[in-house]
Formats: sequence, C-alpha cells, structure tokens
Amino acid sequence: MFKYCFAVLLLSISSNSQACKIIQSTIGNEYLISEDCVLTPYNANALESISPSTDYFVQYLFASSFQSYLKIKGDIQSQFTLPIAAQPFNHGYRLLIGPVTTLDDAQQALSELKRRGYRDALIKLYTQSQSSETISLSSINENGTATPDSSITIVMPNMVPIFSLGGSTALLPIYDENYQGKTTHYNETYIGSFTFQQAQAVCHESNSKIANARDYNYMLSNMDFVMKYAVKSQFWLTPNQTVTRIQNQIITKAHRPESYFNVICVTQ
Repeated sequence: MFKYCFAVLLLSISSNSQACKIIQSTIGNEYLISEDCVLTPYNANALESISPSTDYFVQYLFASSFQSYLKIKGDIQSQFTLPIAAQPFNHGYRLLIGPVTTLDDAQQALSELKRRGYRDALIKLYTQSQSSETISLSSINENGTATPDSSITIVMPNMVPIFSLGGSTALLPIYDENYQGKTTHYNETYIGSFTFQQAQAVCHESNSKIANARDYNYMLSNMDFVMKYAVKSQFWLTPNQTVTRIQNQIITKAHRPESYFNVICVTQ
C-alpha cells in the first residue's frame, strides 16, 4: 500500500504541468518535486536568485526505475537525518537530499555524500516566485457552470497534492507565511481559510471540486493525515455544513456560508 500511494503521488506531480510544486509526502520526511521545477546549480551565477525563501538540495544520483529509487533512498535514509526528495526526470528519478534552508546544511550534506562515494553530487537551489495570482470569485450553478464576478478577487493559493483517492487527487490550498489573508496555521503550514464561495472558486480554478462526504470520511479516518493537516481544521462540505474529526468521530457542523473554514479539493 505504501509503494502504491507513493507511486501515485509521484505520478500526479509528474503529469501536472501547471506549476512547480515541492510537496511533502504524508509518509515521512520525504519530498516530491514536480518535473517542471527548475533547480538551479549553485555557483556564482546563481547568487542573485538567493533570498530568505530559497531552499537548497543536494542532487546525488539518478534512479532509472521506481524500485531502484526505493532501494537507494532506503540506504540514504539510514545514513542521514535530513529530508530526502525525488524529482521525475527522463523516465526515472533524480535523487536529492533536501530541502534544507541554509547553504551550510547543504554544504555539509554535499561533503558527506562525496565522502560516501557520490562524487558527482552537487548543490542545487530553488527560490519560490513572490508574485501572486488572483482569481475572481464565481457563482457556480447546479450544472457546474461558473459565472465570474471580476469585482471580487482573492489570491490563489498553492494547490498541494496531499492524498490519493483512487483515480483522483486531494488538493490542499496552502499559502506562504507572507500571505495577509485568513489562514489556519498548523505544523508550520498556512492552510487557506475561505468562505464557501471562495472555497468553490479556489477548487474550480484548479479543475477540481470540493471533496464530498465519502472523500472526507476516507481522509479523516487516516490518523497520519489528521495529525499532519487536520487537527485544527474544519472543512467545507456544503454551503451550510463543515466536516471535522473530534477524537475518534467524524462529525458535521452547521455554519453560515460567509464563515471562514478550510477546504479540500478533489480533482475531477
């Protein structure tokens, strides 16, 4: 089951060409980097792109298959306490240590990898764009047709894949720490908080829909998922209802649609 879920997540980010995504797996201290993320080799020419939001990686090997990736990353995890990452590339996977937030950490990891025989290891960096995309709120009828209202806009969050639901993927709207709107801050993650209309617009913009009761029940029954994302969250279910987990029970609560809560979107 572990291998299946991890493979689905790798497939979902390799087939999604909308934007660069670096997401943490629900399995552990592992990150998945979408194929279109450009990681810049660290050298004198890259210094201008470094900012406080820069993440550092140390690329050390290429795995030609998912099975070889699993074996290699198992060996690396037994030797390092730092996070590890994989990026789909050329029908295989680039294998990396990271992300780490300081160049010193990356340089120490580089030295240790070279000492262990990975002579071609190199430091790469990624700096997230600070530009923000805004979307117009929409009213969506029963047929799923959206009518945008260009007079009301919100900042579009990063839609992070967090869970595999059969042939669909659950997306969690996340902002960075500089976002000035409403969020739920938990586990160093800023989860977007929306009115029901805003939640609809965010999901619609990402070609998805608000998760249904069955989807929420499946996700909220997974304790690892709850501890990572949902301890402090109530999620929109319908215009007048949210869903949450309290202790071992998944319950719904009545709310007005102009209240602010989190949402999970599911790809269609």
